Amino acid sequence: MLYFVANQARDLTGGENGLQGIPRNFFGIESVETDPFYFYYVGAVLILLGILVAWRVVNSPFGRVLTAVRDNPARARALGYDVERYKITAFIISAGLAGLAGGVFAVSHQFASLQELMWTTSGKVVLITVLGGIGTLWGGLVGAGVVVTLEDYLASSGFEGIGLITGTIFVLIVLLFRHGIWGTGRNVLRRYVLDRRRTTRE
Repeated sequence: MLYFVANQARDLTGGENGLQGIPRNFFGIESVETDPFYFYYVGAVLILLGILVAWRVVNSPFGRVLTAVRDNPARARALGYDVERYKITAFIISAGLAGLAGGVFAVSHQFASLQELMWTTSGKVVLITVLGGIGTLWGGLVGAGVVVTLEDYLASSGFEGIGLITGTIFVLIVLLFRHGIWGTGRNVLRRYVLDRRRTTRE
């Protein structure tokens, strides 16, 4: 729906042409606004700040309540937590972080395509999340790195069935690695450490 609404609102979104020539304004700092090299590092700092916010949320009492709400909302409600309020707050935080990432992307490329509102973009986000590991903080970064690198490699090699490859990987991850790359690696490492401790004690 958003795609077709944005396509019709050409005065606001540019329609099929998207938003072109987005100004790279950054508090009047000329070197950042004109030189992509400096803007890259400023953008990297902004993204790191977003990751820091996400890490702080996950490793806080608020994050533990969100985990409880995800695992058993009825029990969390019985303990006195306002489940709906926590869900809305989590939605607002995630929307803010997504907005930060989208803003940095649009300003760095100075272009925002209508393609970003296609349902395939949402599907790619699901693929990245499942591939990296659902319910993990760093899984999204791992999944994004794998998907973007794979797509760039396939596109540069002239392969046109990128969706077929990424879809196959998605199915394999769901069937074989239920916790994704990061989650599976974390579980394997945890088992290894526990086995080492048991061996040492014996």
